[in-house]
Amino acid sequence: QRPLRKLTPTPWLLNVAFADKVNDSRYHGSFRTLWTIETASRPGTPEYEAFENAMAAVGRQIGDTAFYLADTQAQANALNAEDPYYPVYGPDVWYTNQLYPTSTNAILLYPKLTKFDDVERAGTNDASGRPMPIFKFADTYLMAAEAAFQTGNATEAADLINVIRQRAAYRPERPGMDAAENAQANAAAATAMLIAPGDVTLDFILDERARELCGESLRWTDLAMRGEDVFVNRVKLNPDAQAVQAFHRRRPIPQQQLDAIDDPDKTKYQNPGY
Repeated sequence: QRPLRKLTPTPWLLNVAFADKVNDSRYHGSFRTLWTIETASRPGTPEYEAFENAMAAVGRQIGDTAFYLADTQAQANALNAEDPYYPVYGPDVWYTNQLYPTSTNAILLYPKLTKFDDVERAGTNDASGRPMPIFKFADTYLMAAEAAFQTGNATEAADLINVIRQRAAYRPERPGMDAAENAQANAAAATAMLIAPGDVTLDFILDERARELCGESLRWTDLAMRGEDVFVNRVKLNPDAQAVQAFHRRRPIPQQQLDAIDDPDKTKYQNPGY
């Protein structure tokens, strides 16, 4: 998918924050899990026809499913047991090169964040032109919910969070369902997504912010501004970040900036720990 920038989600985000991939539409609304056989060559060109013929030689054609990243390993195992037309990969092989263990190149698979992909860009190799979000409807509600919770009003906090979660339950259509069945499924999902005042904690709010705002360059600030304990404990939910320490809450002052200071004792301007 060159040159679109890929933001790699952590296993915690995919498997814990987005544990409910049935009732919560935000996982499938935010991440790509299905890839199809495509070519950048234009139809009618020799390159297109050569690719088309190569696919036909192995019983495939352009537009067929190339591979699918299943929601769970159990789902992947069940689909693979049916000998599907295409490979299905579960979380057990994401982030690894287990698919091609003898290769010198690691083949890393993971659901791909699609929030910033511009599907209408003029050329395959054009960068995505979609803007970064500055302020969002959901962020407003989640900040208000946190303020309500911190001032002792868990009921108001739950009501505000439920606005976001009820919206996240809605899907315009579900595979294999007609309009009536889809409406019934939406109603059931909306009920399942409701939370009670007793469910509201700071950790729950931070989880909800992860589900709603993942990949939007807010997470470090979200955690750092809430204190050292929250910062360290939440970062350590990521198995790859166990070395985090409290001083990491403040980022290092760049050496170039320190060199520009007209003071021989530059170390006093550096944040502690660096």
